[in-house]
Amino acid sequence: MTYRKTKDATGNPSDVIRRIVDGACIPPDPYNRDYQDYLAWVADGNTPGAVSYTHLRAHETKANLVCRLLLE
Repeated sequence: MTYRKTKDATGNPSDVIRRIVDGACIPPDPYNRDYQDYLAWVADGNTPGAVSYTHLRAHETKANLVCRLLLE
């Protein structure tokens, strides 16, 4: 599994994590199972890559758009 950090529309770092395999955006919620999996991945010594806002929008689907809008 690979993850990337995201940036918001102004180019500032966002707390939202993007799972590369399915494009899911994962909010920083300690009760969210996907976020727990991400934290375990980082604890294992992995480092998330960075992704630009433009890159994020280029791969946006309707489901991701809803997720992004809810998080902004």
